Amino acid sequence: MHKSRQFLPHFVVLALSLAITNPSCAQSTDATLSGTVTNAPGAAIPGAKISVKNLNTGQSADSLADAAGSFTLPKLTPRGL
Repeated sequence: MHKSRQFLPHFVVLALSLAITNPSCAQSTDATLSGTVTNAPGAAIPGAKISVKNLNTGQSADSLADAAGSFTLPKLTPRGL
């Protein structure tokens, strides 16, 4: 059999596999902001209120620091998307 005919079925399977899969399914368009609130000497500030606002979209989010001063603000829209 001619070499190009042997290659063709493998190429078709590869092309169909790439066409069927959705490469964007693992991508995300949101962001998470996390950190720790501390005072000047470096001690945690439990219960501190953290507020962020996207000036492009007006989206805002609030969080409270936990006992260790840590906070997380998930599902933020970056760059006005």
